[in-house]
Amino acid sequence: MLAKLNKKSEAGALTMPAWHLDFRNAEGLPDTKPIRTSFFINGLALLVAAAVVLLFVHREVKLYNLSAEIAQVEEQIAQNSGPSAEAVRQFREFQAAEKKLREVAAFTASPIRPSVFLRRLGAILPDKVKFDAIDIREGNYTLRGSVAGTLEEASGTASGLVDLLNRDEVISPLFDDAMLTNVTQNPATGLLAMEIQMKVTPPAKP
Repeated sequence: MLAKLNKKSEAGALTMPAWHLDFRNAEGLPDTKPIRTSFFINGLALLVAAAVVLLFVHREVKLYNLSAEIAQVEEQIAQNSGPSAEAVRQFREFQAAEKKLREVAAFTASPIRPSVFLRRLGAILPDKVKFDAIDIREGNYTLRGSVAGTLEEASGTASGLVDLLNRDEVISPLFDDAMLTNVTQNPATGLLAMEIQMKVTPPAKP
């Protein structure tokens, strides 16, 4: 009987929990893992920092290259500005010379010689009429002048001159009907400014 009690006591003693408290500080114990958590954190931080640095360097290199290209283009523009301005000036001079040549060609290609036209115009010109300019362009004659006298008298003289041009035996066969296109009184001089348009009659087709 006693032997059975002793066996029960020994079995109960083996299964009893520890009686003392656990004073171990788990946080203070050293990290015994093969790869520590701090390694991953530091590695990730280094990767982020390296990416930021690379991005910054890439942007700076692009800005530097762009600035160099802009400077090169500006230098080329500065070098070419002189010749370009000179080319523009020469082209404008060429245009002006071409315009004069065209006017001279049109004038000399008229069906009536300019000297003959001017002499004939002076022969039939009324005393109160004075021409200031005769513009000849591509078969169109524009006569600009002034007429002295009152408004009514000057208007009648200008209309009479148009009739003379349309009936003249030398001028009328070479031109279509002359037209009085502008009549304006100049208040400063009291003269009547007039403009007469004449168009060369195109040659008859064979």
